[in-house]
Amino acid sequence: MKSASASLQEARQEFLLMQDAMDLICVIADSDTNSTRSTLQGLRLLTDRPIILFGVVSQPADIMRFIRAGASDYINVASDFAAELDEIISHMRGQTARIDQRGLTTAFCAASGGVGATTLAVNCATLLAGSGARVCLVDLNLCGGDAALHLGLQPETNLMHCSTNPDDIHAITVNKLLTRHESGLNLLAAPQFLDEQSVLSPEVVHRLIGVLSATHDYVLIDMEDVFHREQLAAMSLTDRMFLTFRIEFPSLVRTRRTLDYFAANQLDNITLCANRMPTGSGISKERAESVLRRSIDYLIPEETRQATDAINVGVPVVLEYPRAKLAKTCVQISEELQRSLKQRAENSHVSEPVT
Repeated sequence: MKSASASLQEARQEFLLMQDAMDLICVIADSDTNSTRSTLQGLRLLTDRPIILFGVVSQPADIMRFIRAGASDYINVASDFAAELDEIISHMRGQTARIDQRGLTTAFCAASGGVGATTLAVNCATLLAGSGARVCLVDLNLCGGDAALHLGLQPETNLMHCSTNPDDIHAITVNKLLTRHESGLNLLAAPQFLDEQSVLSPEVVHRLIGVLSATHDYVLIDMEDVFHREQLAAMSLTDRMFLTFRIEFPSLVRTRRTLDYFAANQLDNITLCANRMPTGSGISKERAESVLRRSIDYLIPEETRQATDAINVGVPVVLEYPRAKLAKTCVQISEELQRSLKQRAENSHVSEPVT
């Protein structure tokens, strides 16, 4: 590694001798940030090799200045920088294979409160990550989402740390906002306190989801609603949408209205999930479908104890109670998403017919 305080002339001479043998360049940041930026700018003029900067700053704005100066990525040495370096190298190796590809983006929406949309999103994300895929779960509940609690995580960063300038949002800065779960999934957490509330512009959300889709196989979004502008910006990039509700009259009415809203805005590929179906419900599945004017795709029985116990200990149901009916349904949904991604990949490689 070369210190950022080393002279540019020395770096130039070494490059003339060693550039062909270099896969990447590691730079240690100087305490003088201006000196570090100058060195990065000089190195970038000399080479197109990836430049990894090691330092102690943690604010996204400071990191962004280094990126603009020429760094390809940034690692905070106060964290587990060895693991982070391995991840960066792995990402660089796979980057070429992902050119013009993007992950499958899926939104989980709730027709009314307390229907379990977050539970479905968390558990499906956990299963997909367990299959070895690169998965990001985005908690877009800006008034205080609970996805982190479901996963037993205490994120140090969340959506409110994202840059308000869409031009400053790219893979390097977004990666600093993610919290890793032991299953392998990345969580982009919602703000946890009411005083952290802020409005994310649709442009920022659109750019953010696009970047995550370019760096993950699956992006699952736990939506706050389907009406606010930043939520609509996320929905505009989704490939699949799972609308969750309960088979009770108020929830069915809201679900029907939501479906009408989706149709009016030309949003399709909607999957209906009736969650927490009580035994002996006064409304049958057939009656509910007549109200909704379409079939219900998944019917999940009420299992309050298992779901509540799993949330209380911060472990997804699919890990804590893998034999539960909720867990089995999440397996089915995850397999459906895997088929969707595979089908899209196959379609993208179909040759044009010879005429």
